Amino acid sequence: MNTWIVQLGEQLQGIDSNTKAYRYTKLAQTLANRGHSVTRISNTFDHANKKFRFESFRSVNINTNLKVDLLHATPGYKRNISIERIIQQRRAAKLFYNYAEQQPKPDIIVAGIPVLEVAESCANFAKQNNIPLIIDVQDIWPDVYLEAFPQIARPLAKKLLKREYSRLRKSLSEAEAITATSGTYLNWSLKHANRSPRPLDRIFPLGTDAILKGPQIASNPDGLPIPPNKKLFTFCGTFGKTYDTDALTETAKLLSNNRRNDIHILAAGNGDKLNKARAGAQGLDTITLPGYIDQPTLQSTLLHSTAGLCAYSSAATQVLPYKPFEYMAAGLPLISSLPGELEQIIKTNQIGLQYEAGNHISLYEAIVRVADSNTIEMRSRSKTLFEAEYDSTVLYSKFSRHLESIIQELS
Repeated sequence: MNTWIVQLGEQLQGIDSNTKAYRYTKLAQTLANRGHSVTRISNTFDHANKKFRFESFRSVNINTNLKVDLLHATPGYKRNISIERIIQQRRAAKLFYNYAEQQPKPDIIVAGIPVLEVAESCANFAKQNNIPLIIDVQDIWPDVYLEAFPQIARPLAKKLLKREYSRLRKSLSEAEAITATSGTYLNWSLKHANRSPRPLDRIFPLGTDAILKGPQIASNPDGLPIPPNKKLFTFCGTFGKTYDTDALTETAKLLSNNRRNDIHILAAGNGDKLNKARAGAQGLDTITLPGYIDQPTLQSTLLHSTAGLCAYSSAATQVLPYKPFEYMAAGLPLISSLPGELEQIIKTNQIGLQYEAGNHISLYEAIVRVADSNTIEMRSRSKTLFEAEYDSTVLYSKFSRHLESIIQELS
């Protein structure tokens, strides 16, 4: 099976340094390991670090069955929501179509949303060449653009985004099947496709790799100024609009005021609100804010943590993001503010507690409750659920078999 996987924004393991394997890398690797020929089509521009990987088109052979072709779409951009990014994506869509016409035709195309312009280009090419198209929804574009507008201006913003919603409808309605990272995203996709669910539509959560103790995992979280012998509650994410980082520092103040010095919060990550958080945490010995930490350090930290903090703001559009699965991979209980599917997973499987986004008292109470509990059974349930449902080896084997079944059914 000759498969194209088309998505622009993801970090590329094997090309980008210090990055783990994300969704489309995992899918590509799994298909290649199953003997299929796989071409990942991405961009020379590194979205995460806002810089170009190469200055022209580049094709990189990862192994015998897998290569990555990088389209050189310009200009670069500094902000996620910007005119420069829109221009780049539209150029990437044109480059993709020109590229596709010059290649041997694939048996199937998997196109990720985001990016809408490129997904639409995939839909046009697939339709013209009678190739099965799978649209995989990892983010609800263009709804995310609405977050840049105040609530009162959003009806007008939707009108301004009319062309983007048209791209979305076209891509989804012409797909042979829709896959998504959550049931919420799949239902959203079906609504925009204006159709009912089909047997080939599926939910494949993001998941993550298992954490294996070994030489790469330190016996202690190296390089982090965390006081010893504390119950560590770990947050790793972005200090931005969709994360509840203000509640973390306010909770740390409550811990200090109530002399709960047996509890310590580690809040790792970069973002616009990091300096504000550090200013708010000044003088507190109940929280550490180290900025970005690499994957081995994070894994070591998680293995020494009491619980993982899924601290998302009320403005969050995430439903089942990566981080909860990373916490579960370490066998951690979750303390989460995300409503919907993650809340249901936590409650149904008894693997943590829910708190109210933006309410630091609610977060404090949840942290103290977990700290004062015997979490052995909760940790065991979290680990068992991860291994059964969210281990990337399990997930992407299922995803790969699903793509194979689509080809078999249509042949």
